[in-house]
Amino acid sequence: MVGAAMTAAYFKTIMREIWSSKARFASILLIIFLGVAFYTGIRATGPDMSQAANDYYAKQKLATNSVQSTMGLTKADTRVLNQHRSQLTYQATRYADVNQLNNSQVVRVMALPTTQRLNRLRIVKGRLPRHANEIVLDAQAQRLQPKLKVGSTYRISSTGKRNAQFTRRTFKVVGFVNSPTYVENTNRGVTNVGKGTLDYLVYVRPQVIKSSVITRIDVQFKNLRGVTPYTAKYRRLNRENTAQLKRWLKPQARKRQQALQAQAQAKLKPLRQATQQLASQVPAGTAQLVKLQSQLKRAKAQVAAITMPTYLYTDRTDNPGYTEYHENTQRVVALSTVFPLFFIAIAALICLTTMTRMVEELRLQMGTLKALGYTNTAVGSEFMIYGGLAALIGTALGVLFGVNFFPRFIAQAYGSMYNLPAINVQYIWMDIGIALAIALLCTLGTALVVLRVDLNSLPAQLLQPRAPKAGKTLLLERWQWLWHRLSFNHKITLRNLFRYKQRLLMTVLGIAGCMAMMITGFGLKDSIGDISVKQFNELWHYDAVVTRSGNETDQQRQALSRGQLYQASLKLQAKQVTVKQSGVAEQTATLGIPAPHQSLSKFVVLRHRQSHQAIHIGDRGAVIDEKLAKLYGVQAGDDLTIKLAGQTT
Repeated sequence: MVGAAMTAAYFKTIMREIWSSKARFASILLIIFLGVAFYTGIRATGPDMSQAANDYYAKQKLATNSVQSTMGLTKADTRVLNQHRSQLTYQATRYADVNQLNNSQVVRVMALPTTQRLNRLRIVKGRLPRHANEIVLDAQAQRLQPKLKVGSTYRISSTGKRNAQFTRRTFKVVGFVNSPTYVENTNRGVTNVGKGTLDYLVYVRPQVIKSSVITRIDVQFKNLRGVTPYTAKYRRLNRENTAQLKRWLKPQARKRQQALQAQAQAKLKPLRQATQQLASQVPAGTAQLVKLQSQLKRAKAQVAAITMPTYLYTDRTDNPGYTEYHENTQRVVALSTVFPLFFIAIAALICLTTMTRMVEELRLQMGTLKALGYTNTAVGSEFMIYGGLAALIGTALGVLFGVNFFPRFIAQAYGSMYNLPAINVQYIWMDIGIALAIALLCTLGTALVVLRVDLNSLPAQLLQPRAPKAGKTLLLERWQWLWHRLSFNHKITLRNLFRYKQRLLMTVLGIAGCMAMMITGFGLKDSIGDISVKQFNELWHYDAVVTRSGNETDQQRQALSRGQLYQASLKLQAKQVTVKQSGVAEQTATLGIPAPHQSLSKFVVLRHRQSHQAIHIGDRGAVIDEKLAKLYGVQAGDDLTIKLAGQTT
């Protein structure tokens, strides 16, 4: 009965000790809270961002593959895919790219399917079009043209040839949307129209676009449903699916060529008959007959020149936004592996110092309890409960704060780059378990380390004050010339530093870690801030760019050089090109051809990034930037294949 009463009283003593040392308890709890919050929060950010994208792709039914052809696609191609409906879902798409003459923006006008099986649009404002005179715009259009609103009038205004592709060109804006195909806020891909890059997309009813030829067929394979994107299993199945798709459509190239030749032959028939009829009526060599024969010969040559079309197959990895978003999530995952280690190390040191001080303060109580017959387990339980409660409460609060704050904060920062929906936080129980184990190790582990000597001591030893730690001769004392010149306070300080190595280690690591984080922050700020200075002061020496199509006229040349501030100009033929290689996301680059190339250095400085050694363009070869060279593993003297934007071969 006495033992039970003493146990209850002892538990009250433990609670009283926690309450009387609230500051110490709070310091342990706070450092555990920070360490757990950073660890679980940043560790959850990458998976949360990936899960948000995966859910978005699944909900909007993002296509896994796409097919295009140099001569367009037809219903014959869709009939082939229709035979494999048990394995895939497909959607035929028609679009036309136009260069808006009123603002020089390049727009892709897409026919919105009646039923969106794939690549479903996400409505940001308004609704989808129901009639031919209605249109929805890419949300990027409103960022580029703030005056555009729901209810505004939108007009397609391009060249006569481009305008002729549409049954109507004036529409009422009924909504703004985002497409899962373009998760980046600004990049909308490349084209062979205008400046070579798309500014935004617009969606119209199918009857607005006159062309009956299918521009692209989007495909989603059913065996990839439920498979997490970016994983090894997804990549393996995707390779198999792409190979299967190529086998199915391979015969179509020859059939398409034959169909085009048959159509051309049918158009030749009236001309051939007219030539034969005229030849039977007039003598050979008549001017009219010669003219018809010449036309027939040219037409036959055009028919013979019809070659097999090339089918181009792409998948999600060829979408730069899709690939770069995943790369950004992996960067966050890499950061979560290193960054929280600093807080964990500091937590362990603070817990070790705090528990050491607590044991020293309660040394007399420990001796009294042992003298009363309490076991080592009972005596040590005060410290274990003390540290365990701090670890449990700190872990619980750290998980709640970290998992709910850091993923949303970091994802919001990336929100300026991507148009994905808000993330849903998820609790990764493995990481929470690891965080709890680390927190308990920091508190209970350090408590056991500190108690290992005192619990094995006799009560009589514990009831006496601990003997001061013996001082040692410092190595520095052997340097007599310096040691004798130090003041008394300096000598005492140095002796105490090396006498209490635990406190020294905590102080040094704490200050070093904080300083490292501060320097990292300032370093990032300076690195980003210096980019614009180097770019526009050291590398680019031109002030403006004038873009035009066609050949330069005398009036344009005179108007450019007539200004008072004009000094010089350089003609530069520029085209958007794409670079694609297996295992690397398709990259878009600008191909520039200066004329004359010797004058380029006056406007743009080409140099090595580290050595600043100048690079000059010769009569042969090309200069590419360092990032492109690293992505594709090319060096000086190697070949790099590029293609003009909009070309399929």
